[in-house]
Amino acid sequence: MNASQQEEPYTDSTVFWYHRFVKGAALLVWIAIAGVVFWLAGRVGQALLLLILGALIAHILAPLVRFFQRWLPRWLSIVLVYILILSFVCVLLFFIISAAIRELSLFIGWMKAYLSSGRGLIPQPILNYMSKLGISQEQLQRMGEQWFSQIQGILSSIFPLLSNTFVLFINTVLVIMLSIYFLLSGPVITHWLTSRTPNRHQRNIAFVLQTTGRIIGGYIRGNLLLGAAMSILTGIGLFLLGVPYAFLLTVLAFVLEFVPVVGVYIMGGTIVLVALTKSLQTAVLALVLVILLQNIENNILAPRIIGRVVGLNPILTVFAIVAGTNLFGVAGAFLAAPVAAVLQELLKAGWNYWRETHPEQFQNEQPGN
Repeated sequence: MNASQQEEPYTDSTVFWYHRFVKGAALLVWIAIAGVVFWLAGRVGQALLLLILGALIAHILAPLVRFFQRWLPRWLSIVLVYILILSFVCVLLFFIISAAIRELSLFIGWMKAYLSSGRGLIPQPILNYMSKLGISQEQLQRMGEQWFSQIQGILSSIFPLLSNTFVLFINTVLVIMLSIYFLLSGPVITHWLTSRTPNRHQRNIAFVLQTTGRIIGGYIRGNLLLGAAMSILTGIGLFLLGVPYAFLLTVLAFVLEFVPVVGVYIMGGTIVLVALTKSLQTAVLALVLVILLQNIENNILAPRIIGRVVGLNPILTVFAIVAGTNLFGVAGAFLAAPVAAVLQELLKAGWNYWRETHPEQFQNEQPGN
């Protein structure tokens, strides 16, 4: 009797530490697997990125294809959708690029005239304030000229990148071809995956496909809607304030809306600097406008448009963006959040399944945890 009472605590302790060891080992194994997956993704990053972009475009266009498929064959619906989309994009880019180039040319001409006038880059109110601090106008002038020469050097280094135009064209064609293939064969691929999967795992495959499509598709559509809304609000605000080159800044705001984390600060700084060329008062009002728009985006629009779809912790979002940028560059930064959100949902589902199938390992868990 006494011997059994002495062995019972030892047995319970052994089971407790055994479960702790198994959980820790499983976590380390999953971390190692994730590391190997990320390493392999980095090695085949370019091809994988083209494949992902093709699948995303196909996913975005799939509802439109299904709409036309009510009256037309699927292949003809796909052709019609691409003709409409490409025509719309070409016309839109023609007007946007033409207006942007016109305003950019005016801005460059203004910069040259402003510098040649001898007034420098710094407005007079700032010059007066700096002179009180013992900083002369000549020092500020030299700093401005050095800064402008550095900007010119950066811009001149961009032109050699035009040699990669052919590669960009080939990649664009490949992405379009892949998206067409996914649209044509999407139902076939889905049926093949489910039919080749054992019956007890078919629900899991369907859940993975549904979760991936819901989160990534919603994220992309939400970003497009959010970018359009923020660029329109930015354009209206800049026009009312009389900020120069409002249209060019509006286009830039739409583009930078897709650059996570840093895009907001680049856009805000650019708007304030351009507004500063008119007057210090306009720059202050532009800064207030930027802060107001960011509050509207972060507290009203983004949580309702994107937050409900992604539902990702901010810390995980930053980590995913850094990892995606290191692996795939700007495109990786854009796709990092939805991919991490998909992985989070899959891990949650796997954890819930483990709790349901192994309830004995969670007997000591407090309700609500």
